[in-house]
Amino acid sequence: RQRQMCIRDRDYTAIKSAINTVQTWRDGGDVLEIVRLHTWIWPRESLESAARQVHVSTSTAKRMYSRFVYEAARAMGYRKS
Repeated sequence: RQRQMCIRDRDYTAIKSAINTVQTWRDGGDVLEIVRLHTWIWPRESLESAARQVHVSTSTAKRMYSRFVYEAARAMGYRKS
């Protein structure tokens, strides 16, 4: 149980770090809005709906979402090989 808490705390810290980094990006506000809408507001298949809300194309929204996921993974210690 203690190990589980450590993992959750580590993951929370990494996501918070990723959010802080994304906020420094020129389009960081839009990236975070896409992530918020796609992850917490609508079902996963409605990335298109999130894109419409942010006024970007679906392909741009997919790239934004992917950039956030890669940043979060980097903050968790994963590296591209």
